[in-house]
Amino acid sequence: MARQARLQTEIENAFFLPKVKGRFWITKEGFQAVKIEFVTLDTISWGGIVARVSKGTRVSVEMTRVNNEVWLPKRILVSGSARVLLVKDTRASSISPTAGSRNLP
Repeated sequence: MARQARLQTEIENAFFLPKVKGRFWITKEGFQAVKIEFVTLDTISWGGIVARVSKGTRVSVEMTRVNNEVWLPKRILVSGSARVLLVKDTRASSISPTAGSRNLP
């Protein structure tokens, strides 16, 4: 039987990390994450009844460098279900292309 490592963190906003499994693709130059994928291993709750993300929800984020200055999301893909305030139950797949970013004058 495989042993699971217990993740203990002092970062308040990282409470969900033990409930996700993910992969990061990182550049050799600058060590910037260019792609992030993760899946929830269990239901994740924020603030008790504020929001819940169901087990099996998948998230993928691809980053791109804009004008050789800053890294911004190129594409965000979310597939799964969530509940907000224990009332609104949402099941969806969503792709958010963010291409076309440019400098403001």
